[in-house]
Amino acid sequence: MQFFNFIKTLVGIVILDLPYASNKCGFVLASIILIVVSYATIRTSIMLIESAEKININQYSKITKEVLGSYAQITLDLFLIMQQVSDNLSVCIAYIIFFLRFCQLSLSYVDIEIHPFYCLIISSIVLLPLSLVKDIQFFHATSTLGFLMAIFVLCMISIQSIPKVGKIDVKYFDFGNLFQFLGIAIFSYEGICTALPIRESMDEKSLFKNVFYQASIACLVLYVGFISINVMALGDSLNEIILLNLPKTGLSFLLQLTYAISILLTYPVQINPAFQVMEQRILEKVEGISYVARVLTTILLYCISYFIPNFSKFLNILGIIFGTCLQFIFPVLIYIKVHDQINIVKQIEIYSILSISITAALYGLIF
Repeated sequence: MQFFNFIKTLVGIVILDLPYASNKCGFVLASIILIVVSYATIRTSIMLIESAEKININQYSKITKEVLGSYAQITLDLFLIMQQVSDNLSVCIAYIIFFLRFCQLSLSYVDIEIHPFYCLIISSIVLLPLSLVKDIQFFHATSTLGFLMAIFVLCMISIQSIPKVGKIDVKYFDFGNLFQFLGIAIFSYEGICTALPIRESMDEKSLFKNVFYQASIACLVLYVGFISINVMALGDSLNEIILLNLPKTGLSFLLQLTYAISILLTYPVQINPAFQVMEQRILEKVEGISYVARVLTTILLYCISYFIPNFSKFLNILGIIFGTCLQFIFPVLIYIKVHDQINIVKQIEIYSILSISITAALYGLIF
């Protein structure tokens, strides 16, 4: 069960953009970057777990306060909140983008052409009420079904792509776009921040590392396999959201409909944490305004979705800013402070991860 929970937290909305982003820098280079990021994230997560075990504190924020001080804790909390909000909002933006296009595609099957703005209105009629749901116990149960439906659709996309593999020329390496993919690779593992809570929920905590390794490797294999098949099959014709690459057939419509249903089953769970942060930290003293805030936030998301110029770059920036700090910098600094005796091999590993992640993040933001 914990293995499955890890997979759910790791495999997020970014997988829809991975083939497109991988094609930009070459899918072999993208695969290498994913392997490196996966290794570094696994190592820093284990460092954080070992630090938690040594000081007997199991919450990321409290560990940071105990080891690095109050100012570091405030910084970490700020980044965690911003990451959580940005993560959930990026999921919802991707959902809305797909839902807009799905409305257009659905109507095109009956030869009805409609302006995207009207599709925006139609899709909002479906998704806006879901943003107002506060009791999401029902959707916690349905979110697992929605996740499985989404994975099924992605597998079917890959199966459809397999016969096309090798029929087009593709890029293997394009170092000029390396840093446009790096943040996306980091963002692919942003769910790693759930390692501590998942470990804490396990009855047999000694089994955690094995489960963690297995889930991380399974996720890496899924990512590399998915991008390799679809990049070699579709190349430069890839859309930022791969669901939009499906041909205009009955099967494609059923797959898109399945994914649309999976959105309806998971959307309230995805958007609710962002609303909770907003309501608890900003609106807790204002009576009766939370529903208004939810409506206005959802409208804002629709506006961003409608006008956003490049969804892939949006994810890349999120990964570089939040992922670098939460997945690499803070865990390494905590480990250095908690452990007095660190052998030379581990010191090389630690400082390599720290220096490379900071340098790559700065370079990625600049270029």
